[in-house]
Amino acid sequence: MAWRIFAMKDSDFEALLDNMDLSRDGTIHWHEVMHSEGFDRLPKDVKKKFQKAFTKADRDEDLVLTMEEFKHFYRDTEPWVSSEVGTTCGEYNEFKLHVGPAWPLAQHLELGVYLTIPFVEEEVVEGDARFFNTVCLASPEGKIVIHYRKTFLWDYVDGSWATRGELPGTFDTEFGRVGIGICYDIHRLANLYGPWKLWALLYSVAWVGHQTDGPVERWFRKDLPETYLGNGGLECYVVAANWSTEREYSWDGAGYSSIYGPDGQRMGYLDLEVGDSILYQDLPCGRVH
Repeated sequence: MAWRIFAMKDSDFEALLDNMDLSRDGTIHWHEVMHSEGFDRLPKDVKKKFQKAFTKADRDEDLVLTMEEFKHFYRDTEPWVSSEVGTTCGEYNEFKLHVGPAWPLAQHLELGVYLTIPFVEEEVVEGDARFFNTVCLASPEGKIVIHYRKTFLWDYVDGSWATRGELPGTFDTEFGRVGIGICYDIHRLANLYGPWKLWALLYSVAWVGHQTDGPVERWFRKDLPETYLGNGGLECYVVAANWSTEREYSWDGAGYSSIYGPDGQRMGYLDLEVGDSILYQDLPCGRVH
């Protein structure tokens, strides 16, 4: 959980509430705050402050915030979140973050791994704000080595807030050249990255099921690899990390993160829709450019 550090219009509050509203009922429940990204990693004293701010804003004492109550909750938490938790860290300073606070980067430095960092990026040009669906790649040293903005927007959702990015995002790691993709990008990634001869695509997904697309399990098992990977598609390793939830919801889309080979065959996957889990897979190193 992280907040933008600037004055917000009513439409901004509506968008932020909608982003956190897991139950899709137009309100924020305390369990939705607790299940928001990163909350479990917050220091105990910061968690307590969130709970106190929520209780103070919760006028009906029903553990549910309406829009007006949510505004008070935001305004109470915004000043100290930036100082005690922080929304920038090291190389983050060139971006203003909406979602994606500093503690994942601090934790990944201890692990010594490459880390993809998804967030909503704000860019202000001559007083006008634009927002991008962005993923950055941080190196084991904590440097941002890829800054990628989603290039193919899903108008049903992205069209209401996001600006389209223009450029691919690549970096030559010691294992091979990697690129970044975000969800609906998959329709054009073969063309976007064709000239770059990727070793692996790091693919961040928030898949949403649809009647014509079939269930999420089939999408990752059959439709995705047969349509977009391998011969005629992306001919590199694809690490597809899909979102997960803490419980079942009426909508279909969570789970089944998968890793695919250059031939489009699925090498490993998580047979789960609910809960956190880690997928491990050994990949042969590629050619270092």
